[in-house]
Order: sequence, then C-alpha cells, then structure tokens
Amino acid sequence: RPALAGEGWSSVFRSNAVVEPVVRDLKLYLRSGQLEGVDARAFDNFRIGESTVGGQYTLEVEPGGAYVLSLADTSAVERGELGGAIGESFGFDWAPPATLFEDEARASFNVLTTRQAVMRLRSALSVSYREDAGIFTASLTWPNAEESARLLNALQEEFIETATDLKNAQLRETLSILRTQTDSAYQRLAGAESAYQQFRVGAITQPSEGRLIPGTGPASGRGGSITQG
Repeated sequence: RPALAGEGWSSVFRSNAVVEPVVRDLKLYLRSGQLEGVDARAFDNFRIGESTVGGQYTLEVEPGGAYVLSLADTSAVERGELGGAIGESFGFDWAPPATLFEDEARASFNVLTTRQAVMRLRSALSVSYREDAGIFTASLTWPNAEESARLLNALQEEFIETATDLKNAQLRETLSILRTQTDSAYQRLAGAESAYQQFRVGAITQPSEGRLIPGTGPASGRGGSITQG
C-alpha cells in the first residue's frame, strides 16, 4: 500500500471520498416511514440531486391515479399523475411504476440532503490507530446491528478502492485536500444549504408565471405541477 502514517489513513477512512459514495450507494439519505397500500419497491429507484429539499414528506394517492406530495411544516405541495416523475419540484429523481400503488395509498418518508446524510454517518463512525501494532480499527454506532455491519463492510471496500487509487507522489497533497473538504467545506455549506432550502420552499409555495398555478385542484401532466397548499 502507499506509505502513509496511521493517523493519515484514519483520516482517509473518514473522508468524503470514502463516506459519500457509501451514502449514495446505500441510500442513507432516505428513511421510509409508514407505507399504506404502497409496495416498498416503489422506492428502489429513488435518488436525490444537488437541489434536494430535505424534510418529512407525505405522498397520498387519490382515486384515478393522481397524487399529492407535501412537505411537513410548509405549505409546499406538488400534484401530478402516477407513472411519471414524482417530486421533481423538491429535487427528487424518482419515477416509480404506478402499479406499485393502490388506490388511496399513503406513504410517509424522510429525506436528508447528501451533506446531512454524510455528516450523520461520519458522526457515528469511530476510527482509531494502534501505533504499536501498525493497524487502525473502525467501529460504527448505529441503531441496527445488521445494517451497521453492512455499512462497515461498504466503507472498508470503498476505502480500499480509494487507497489503491492514491499515488505516492500525490498522497500528502491529496490527504490535505480531503481534510479540508471534511473539516471546512461541509461546515461552510451548512449555512448556504439552509438558506437555499428556505428559498426553494418559498419558490414552491409562492406563485410565479409559467410554473406555479394557484388553486388546489390536481393538474394534468405526468411530471406534476406545484400549487400553494
């Protein structure tokens, strides 16, 4: 392996380069709640983007295949028809098959931004280095023991791939960049993200020409339109 002090390898293990791919691959940004008349497979292709608004969501299916997606503690509402994209207005990349929803189905789920999910995983991760043995150990404090083991295995695989890709000549410079990303960039993004999400919710709830339609009735179309709730 490339030559690097044990504490340096510990930092690599906790870096965004290792943690963020695991968050995305295992969808740690999504926590589903109560599902009524909804097949759990409906969330198999759920993805988030850079503009995703985090929060608690409720999806309700009306007779005939129309849906209403609402964000808790706001008046933001998206209406549309099953079979197309759901949640585009909130930054979701999600188009579940309509056949996975029964009439009058209801689903509640919580969505985290990528930054929030990464910080959650990193805060639960403990990495220590034993200088006498020349090894480091990693442990994870997680609600579910089985999922904890799965996460640690995924982190280990991602770490091995990342470490293999690092070149000796660039190792210390790369490590410095990783530390900067981990300790500084995410902290700076926190304030900006909060302000951006407030802006997004405001844009969703305030009518504007061309996109937002006043009223409460469902709109036609497969991608969904936004109304003030």
